[in-house]
Amino acid sequence: MKKLLVSLIGILCLCVNTIHAQWVNVTPPGILDVSHVSDLSVIDNQTAVLMTIDSTMQLYKTNNGGINWVSIPAPVSQDSDPLYGEGIQFLDEQNGYFYANWSVNGGAYLGGTDNFVLFKTTDGGNNWTYLPFLESVHIFHIHFFDPNKGVMILSSGPDDLIKTTNDGGISWETQDTIRSWRTDCHFKPDGTGVIIGCLYNHGSGCDDDYYVYKTTDFGNTWAETAPVSQGSEWPELRKGLWYENMLYLNDTLVFRIRGDINGTPPPDGVYHLDKSVDAGITWLEDYFVMTWYNFHKVFLEWDTPWISNWDSVFRLSVASTGTSEASQTESLLQIAPNPSGAENTMQIQADNLYNGLTQVSCFSSDGRLAYQSNVTLLAGKATINAPLLPNGLYQVVVADSGRVIGRGKWMVLR
Repeated sequence: MKKLLVSLIGILCLCVNTIHAQWVNVTPPGILDVSHVSDLSVIDNQTAVLMTIDSTMQLYKTNNGGINWVSIPAPVSQDSDPLYGEGIQFLDEQNGYFYANWSVNGGAYLGGTDNFVLFKTTDGGNNWTYLPFLESVHIFHIHFFDPNKGVMILSSGPDDLIKTTNDGGISWETQDTIRSWRTDCHFKPDGTGVIIGCLYNHGSGCDDDYYVYKTTDFGNTWAETAPVSQGSEWPELRKGLWYENMLYLNDTLVFRIRGDINGTPPPDGVYHLDKSVDAGITWLEDYFVMTWYNFHKVFLEWDTPWISNWDSVFRLSVASTGTSEASQTESLLQIAPNPSGAENTMQIQADNLYNGLTQVSCFSSDGRLAYQSNVTLLAGKATINAPLLPNGLYQVVVADSGRVIGRGKWMVLR
């Protein structure tokens, strides 16, 4: 959705505020030592499927809002040529799709081909059916309205093609073309959808003219409407679309992202999500604040929204009570000294006053496990020997038998 990146000093200054009180980091413990978060498909308030990006493309599923995750099988390559996962979409707990790039004979850079491949499950990921898609294309977006009907936007020459399927992805039929570059799109279960496109110049990016296309019949026919921000239909068409870093969910509920200007990272490395309930007249700033990476997937339509970036998944605790099972399970970990220099010890404090034996793990910024030790917490506190690690920013995770007690950022500057 947006692009990423970082300023270490900005992260250090704001690391203790990255997760606001009502937001909970629900990332499956341990995945960052081998992987990163690639995609997130949210089914409802409590259920989601997560895909990681690594050599094995792991899938994880939660049924309790991220408190616990279980591994589910991912599709495997049909031969020795590797698959690289692009995304997932689960319509419900049983029906889901997994799409990937299949690099044949080394891929395009080595004289081979990069082919789009699609897999389907009807039993929650226990088994996957390979749906051959023989074109060597780049897929911008794919969306299924139900287990049979789907729409795809793909690159083909100067324009982008729109294809649809009515048999669950077994066959696809070209329906229309749109001008050059897809900037965002949004589809609803009732078969309606909107795409924003623009004329793209490889030297300067999108021109000033943006085009809006709509469908009301599951992508089978499309109509070009008035340009972006113009015409009587725009207030309704924009709902669900990100445009100029703003998202309207209805007539009054609006979100905006600050910090990612023209696709470049903010100078302080901090990304802000603001919320308005009066159509943008006034704003609740810093509804959520994220450092290090920009927002990747944002699901704000749920009662308890979900947010993911390159290395974490967050979920909002229940607003009516200010608490939830997730917020009681995991807290923001306080670490001192932070930054750490030549000190021989470090103190950790979990706000939930946990007592018992835990495992403390430190992960480097590229997701590698840099340190691990068993530590006993008393009233959520412990003093341990400081790991002798190279300078850098680390994520410290405290867990008990795989259940995360708390996590926080720790800077080493020797």
